[in-house]
Amino acid sequence: MAIFGNGYNSASDKAFLYVVNLSDGSQIAKIAAGDSTSNGLSTPVLYDANNDKIIDYAYAGDLQGNLWKFDLSNLTLANSGSPLFTATNANGQVQPITVQPVIGNHPNGGVLIYFGTGRYLTAIDPSNIEVQSFYAMWDKPGETGTIPRDNDHIQPQTITAETLEFFFGQRETSNNTVDWGSKRGWYLDLVPPSGAAGERVISRALLKHDRIIFVTVIPSSDPCVSGGDSWLMELDAITGGRTSISNFDFNGDNVFDDADKLASGNVSSGIKSTVGIAETPTSLQSETPGVAYL
Repeated sequence: MAIFGNGYNSASDKAFLYVVNLSDGSQIAKIAAGDSTSNGLSTPVLYDANNDKIIDYAYAGDLQGNLWKFDLSNLTLANSGSPLFTATNANGQVQPITVQPVIGNHPNGGVLIYFGTGRYLTAIDPSNIEVQSFYAMWDKPGETGTIPRDNDHIQPQTITAETLEFFFGQRETSNNTVDWGSKRGWYLDLVPPSGAAGERVISRALLKHDRIIFVTVIPSSDPCVSGGDSWLMELDAITGGRTSISNFDFNGDNVFDDADKLASGNVSSGIKSTVGIAETPTSLQSETPGVAYL
């Protein structure tokens, strides 16, 4: 089978998940993700819940900020037909999901669904400076309904500082704990201390060594900055906060230690690209144990 979203600018202007027979191209199912218009379903991620080598669920986002769960055993919407989550910023503005989500195990069972928000599809998108975010939402066993976007249900993290150290633009983030007894996720608004600048996520994240790694994009009309800027962010995958061990080997000694910390004494949660806009990095494992490169 092939499983894919219908994408954007369809005749119906709505969001659908398609399931197609690869042997003859026949349609097995077309599952509607709500009935909103000005919409389209992005690339889904597939999940085998019981490790039997058969896909049970798919998760995908749409242009209206909805994160959907599909039951592929019954070829229907899961979660009682409601979105698992709807992404909106603090001003109530819809945050479109155009990236494929990433799935990771939650320590208390179920899975965390990771995704960023923002779009870079049309001529007007580069000038949009509405606040976008990066999320991790817990699909908790036995729970249904749409997770509210408020601090009672999801834990906020913040970008607390930007500096220039080790020849890179550096970012520090908060390290708030997450009470998984009451929370269903965490989020990071892509707003540095200097204020919102249209930063967004338009490429898939990576989940490596208990860290979630993603690249952001800040479009620009300046021809000298390769279309804009990017930040490579690395956060603790479970809390969304800064990690306790350095993410980057700034002094090149193949050791991630206190020598790689910033002047504040904290580790860096992000470095600014030196080549303009960047995409999802490639991860390479070094022959040195415990060392990986991006």
